Amino acid sequence: MDLKIAVLPGDGIGPEIIEQAIKAIDATCKKYGHTVGYTYGSVGATAIDKTGNPYPEETHRICMQSDAVLFGAIGDPRFDNNPQAKVRPEQGLLEMRKKLGLYANLRPVSTFKSLVHRSPLRQELVEGADFICIRELTGGIYFGRPQGRSEDGQTAFDSCVYTKAEIKRICRLGFEYAMKRRNKLTVVDKANVLATSRLWRETVQEMAPAYPQVNVEYMFVDNAAMKLIQQPKHFDVIVTENMFGDILTDEASVITGSLGLLPSASIGIHTSIIIGEKYKNVLESALFEQNTVPFWLKNNDFVDERLSGHCDLMAVHLGGNRLAAQSSVADNCKLINNIRLICTENPSKTEYPYDAGLNICIVDEKLIYNPKSANMQIVSQLEGTKLICKQGYTKCSICVVDEKSIITADNKIAAIATAAGMDVLHVSEKITALDGFEHGFIGGASFKISRNKMAFTGVIADVCERSRIERFLNERDIAPVYLTNAPMFDIGSAIPITEEI
Repeated sequence: MDLKIAVLPGDGIGPEIIEQAIKAIDATCKKYGHTVGYTYGSVGATAIDKTGNPYPEETHRICMQSDAVLFGAIGDPRFDNNPQAKVRPEQGLLEMRKKLGLYANLRPVSTFKSLVHRSPLRQELVEGADFICIRELTGGIYFGRPQGRSEDGQTAFDSCVYTKAEIKRICRLGFEYAMKRRNKLTVVDKANVLATSRLWRETVQEMAPAYPQVNVEYMFVDNAAMKLIQQPKHFDVIVTENMFGDILTDEASVITGSLGLLPSASIGIHTSIIIGEKYKNVLESALFEQNTVPFWLKNNDFVDERLSGHCDLMAVHLGGNRLAAQSSVADNCKLINNIRLICTENPSKTEYPYDAGLNICIVDEKLIYNPKSANMQIVSQLEGTKLICKQGYTKCSICVVDEKSIITADNKIAAIATAAGMDVLHVSEKITALDGFEHGFIGGASFKISRNKMAFTGVIADVCERSRIERFLNERDIAPVYLTNAPMFDIGSAIPITEEI
């Protein structure tokens, strides 16, 4: 495996610890035959001293172009002792979490026989403790707005805000980890007092039937804080909101004897997509802002020049790690990590239907295609219900919302999908532009960038259609994201290669 790691040594003891961590990584890679490349960036007080920004744009770019981030400690007494400081090292950490979409912190807590004496708690209480805390990282009071002080400076206020989508995302992770461990999930909240906590509890109760093997318990945070010390072996998986998780995980370090003995990892919705390099200058910055890493596919010489950057004419994601691509871009696609590539012949002619061989739409276990234009060798490798349509540019014509919902302007596709039990929003074909043509396709102007985000290349100028599309998405807990302020334009979509979406 060839890995790229962004190294952010941080402040104080951070660089010393990172130096030793890199030695451990190198030794591991040598033993198991991996290669790793390191790119260094600054963060925290070190970055403030260099740039005035605790999380500089260059550091963010390094992180986005890496497979993982190795992060050191941040902080400096200069700022700790100055409550009036407007720029602080910790702001860099919060900004990084937000920009990288690091919505979950995983902190396993377990004791080691050789170190159990380091705990200030009695040995019989802590020995054998083994649980994991899953803390929500990008919502709650740390990020809530409004936040500030009154004009006279005598009153300060913070806001605790959570959306149902944020809660679902973190709690889904809690359920999944519980199933991998001992099937017990403890949801920590303050539902007797806080409206946000009541939404947490309500959401988990709605989700629980989908995980019948998991035993769910609810615990107020004050009770949880006490029980962590009294009965640490009671817990298996704990899931909780941002501030509660911050406090409880530090408290849990008492069980092991030191905060330094608790490993920690932050994970997120880092989405990888294939997209035509023709649109790099227009969309790269916006994609990075949305925690999306683009893999730029070179222009296609085997289609109409106006469509040369349309990746949905060059490749199709077949599910899992399988990608079908034309021979003209195969070498380019081989650079994508962990992709099993299936090569197909280049089109014999540049015009329709010869250019549409890979323009196939896959919606969950349903395959929508035109047999007169689709590459039938690829179709034959796909399982599931096969829905035949007359539109050769099938994927171009369909915005896939979720496993049972689509948006399309094509009447025939709408009818076929509806008959197959899918939810269909039928829209006007004139809402999407495509240079050199009367109009484009909505499927070519949209793509998922996470489970709950749909990206559009630009703004849907028709207010009525925009309202209908946004309502359709919101009903399915999906938020629209507009990557530019231009009218929505067809780029041949993008191909997500991340299973989470």
